[in-house]
Amino acid sequence: MADLERYKEYLDESLVHKIFVLQSVRLMSAYLIDNSYLDMAIALINRCSVHDNSKFQEEEMKSLMSIEDKSDFKDPNILLTGEKSNAIKLHWKNNSHHPEHFDSIYDMSDLDLMEMACDCYARSKQYETDFLDFISTRQINRFKFPTEIYEKFYSYCSILDELGKNNEQDYKVIKKTSKI
Repeated sequence: MADLERYKEYLDESLVHKIFVLQSVRLMSAYLIDNSYLDMAIALINRCSVHDNSKFQEEEMKSLMSIEDKSDFKDPNILLTGEKSNAIKLHWKNNSHHPEHFDSIYDMSDLDLMEMACDCYARSKQYETDFLDFISTRQINRFKFPTEIYEKFYSYCSILDELGKNNEQDYKVIKKTSKI
């Protein structure tokens, strides 16, 4: 029975995260459309509509379910090690919105960076962390983007942070219905 509860918790958390990502892409795509980037907005919506679908593939699901303590995701100063690191590496390999997916960070496209910003913003809302502080800390201890890539990524994050100030309720309603 405990295994079934773990599956339910994992699925709930993953699905809520996907909903939060969709809320985030709703904000970013509206911004892109308002600034005459319709093609980019549509491409980003398409990307985020399948965001993290790899989490529902058996191998990745079992690997990620092995991470019992999710508190590490709240603190940007904690870097995953050991078993947790190995579990998340499979996810990174399967998803180009993570810098670790690439051999060269310069291979990340603007769409990858925007989806990453939506992903990080969604996580921030899900775990109730300070978004831009989280991004700044992660830049230092994990991402280590070259200046020009970091500035572009941070600008996408800043857009979401500003737009999100008027949409807090959207995330709170979802959070209330979830067990996490």
